[in-house]
Amino acid sequence: MARAIQVKDSFPPEFGVSVVDNLCSLPSAPDVVIGTISADATLEEDSPSALFSKARGLCIGMADNPCLTPLLAKAGKEGWQTVDDTLALLEQGYKQFEMWLGLDAPKDVMRGALEAHNASNSRL
Repeated sequence: MARAIQVKDSFPPEFGVSVVDNLCSLPSAPDVVIGTISADATLEEDSPSALFSKARGLCIGMADNPCLTPLLAKAGKEGWQTVDDTLALLEQGYKQFEMWLGLDAPKDVMRGALEAHNASNSRL
């Protein structure tokens, strides 16, 4: 919990970040859920339906291999929009390319290279 509190304290108060010791003790239903736990460390039933009680929301999975984590699967079944780490990391890569090089990122080329790599490694 100490590390979670440190992370929370690194955000401005207006972000409304909360630390809870389990998902059933959330102060209110979230609009955004970001999962960082390895896909093989959880099951769908570890994520209570109350976590996704709002009709719409965004769930971002930042654990890789497999891309579809139990958290993302549950969020999708609850009607939420889901984004896996591949899309998030691509967007980060585009921005870094543009910041470092001062050029427009060749998004199609970058996405194609990642998809080819992932296909050869059976990740997608």
